[in-house]
Amino acid sequence: MPWTNLGITLAVVTSLCLWQRGGQHIRDDVPPAAPSEVGSRPIVPPAPWLQGDPADSLRRIGIASLQRGDYRRAAEAFAAIGSRFPKSGYAAEALYWRAFALYRVGSTRELRQALESLRAQEKQFPDAYIAGDAQALRQRILGELASRGDTAAGRAVTAEAQRIAAEQSAGVDTACGDPDNDVKIAALNALAQMDSNRARTTLAHVLQRRDRGSVCLRRTAVLVLGQQLPAGAEGMLLDAARNDPDLEVRRQAVLWLSQFNTQQSVVALDSVIRGGSPEVTEYAVLTLSQLDTPEAQASLRVYAARSDLPAETRAQVIGWLLERPSEENAAFLRQLYGRLKDADLRRAIVESMAQTVNPANASWLVGVVEDTTQSVELRSRALEAAVECGAPVDALAPLYSPKLDRQLRTQLIGVYTQHEEPVVLDRIAEAAKHDPDPQLRNTALAYLTASRNPAAAKALQEIVEEK
Repeated sequence: MPWTNLGITLAVVTSLCLWQRGGQHIRDDVPPAAPSEVGSRPIVPPAPWLQGDPADSLRRIGIASLQRGDYRRAAEAFAAIGSRFPKSGYAAEALYWRAFALYRVGSTRELRQALESLRAQEKQFPDAYIAGDAQALRQRILGELASRGDTAAGRAVTAEAQRIAAEQSAGVDTACGDPDNDVKIAALNALAQMDSNRARTTLAHVLQRRDRGSVCLRRTAVLVLGQQLPAGAEGMLLDAARNDPDLEVRRQAVLWLSQFNTQQSVVALDSVIRGGSPEVTEYAVLTLSQLDTPEAQASLRVYAARSDLPAETRAQVIGWLLERPSEENAAFLRQLYGRLKDADLRRAIVESMAQTVNPANASWLVGVVEDTTQSVELRSRALEAAVECGAPVDALAPLYSPKLDRQLRTQLIGVYTQHEEPVVLDRIAEAAKHDPDPQLRNTALAYLTASRNPAAAKALQEIVEEK
């Protein structure tokens, strides 16, 4: 799978980790470090904090250029700070933001210039507040250059990946707030761009960790693994979905499993459903619902039948089953209805049946209307669904009786007045003669009066002559 969107995705993770480090800075006269990028939108430098600094105007130009996406102009403005005001309090960050702007321009020439700017920042201002961000940006740039065939960049990426793998194997902890963790995240991204096979080995080391210190890296590893979908990734993701102590890692692993859309991934998701925590189980069910395979549908049917699960979730599954119409799903739901005690779930099935014009569903819904053991509200909804589902008027006509609940009689008369078949005229005439509600009798009479069917005139005559 191509890696075109991976950098953006992982930058979000990087920025989150940097955000968690907010407020930790080296000197009291500088602001906390800002994340380099969120999605495709840059996070610009913090507001000015040095009153009277000679580079203030140039810095404002650079910030404005970043905000409107004019990265060449931004790079020029930040470069001018270093050349014109080398002793400015903004000189250290200017080297970083120049590199960032050049990185966003994106040509090989600009990427190499960006590396030079970062090297100058590290040499001249090693303790700058932006130093951690600079190391992470350096890894992203190296990964991009390596993917374009730059051998020196490739060696640097490989060396960093080997360092990460060695640390993970040794159980070295780095919390999300640790600047070194930001560099590792960027290095994983860079390695994936350059060498997916080598990245898979490193990712395996990362995902084998279970300690709190590697949570941020494990989340990144799942993202990288899911984007790449290499051979063996299903097993690694399944292990993470089942066993990782971090809920977010488990959830993301479940969601990425669906990208395979294979029988093996369905089996993996099904195993998560059967043995996972409630939070992960819901993700697994949602993921299964996106797979258009017979195996996935079969697993969802099993899930819908489980009485130990929340009614709300089961109702969602019922809806998903009907979104992919099949006789197997419809037959299962019609059979499941009789085993359900929860009124909301019964209603969910009734409403789901209305989504598919199917003679079997329509006939079944008519049967629900006739079932006097059901609530009037449910029978009323079943009647609506039967009409939506294409139930023939011949099947609906026998349902009317003066003894029915008024709500059902009102609905039936309303349905009948949309037709002129003889069987319908007979029922409307009966309502006009014998319905206990005067308003419904008048509705039926109005229909007969407006009808041009000879049978309607005959029915009116009978009503007039009836003693």
